[in-house]
Amino acid sequence: MTVLELFALGMGQLAEPVDDNPVIRDRFMVGWTNIVLHEALDAENSIRAANGETELTTAQTVTSGSDVLTYHDQLLYTALPYGIAAQAYVDDDNDYRANKYRQMFIAGLQSCSKITFGTVEDVYSDSTSD
Repeated sequence: MTVLELFALGMGQLAEPVDDNPVIRDRFMVGWTNIVLHEALDAENSIRAANGETELTTAQTVTSGSDVLTYHDQLLYTALPYGIAAQAYVDDDNDYRANKYRQMFIAGLQSCSKITFGTVEDVYSDSTSD
């Protein structure tokens, strides 16, 4: 999926075709996408860890609408469009819808996140008690 395709999915939540408003697209598409990619980093890394894939040390950063997104499809289709929509509603000064889509974005991130198991180091085993 490209940045433009993700942006079109997010703007579709507003019933706002991307081609109808090139000013919004050209001015905000890259910035809003970078925001949601950075906010989704922990969820993306949880998916990668669960799949045995290498985790990202930093979030993907994009520079144009044609950049290909490297995040997993479940995030790209179920969470990130809501993050884009929330950004658009904030720009539109619509607090109710901005909050609604922000909550949908957060819920999407949570539902996509995977539990990973690891070992816990007991740092208190050598301590003496009084």
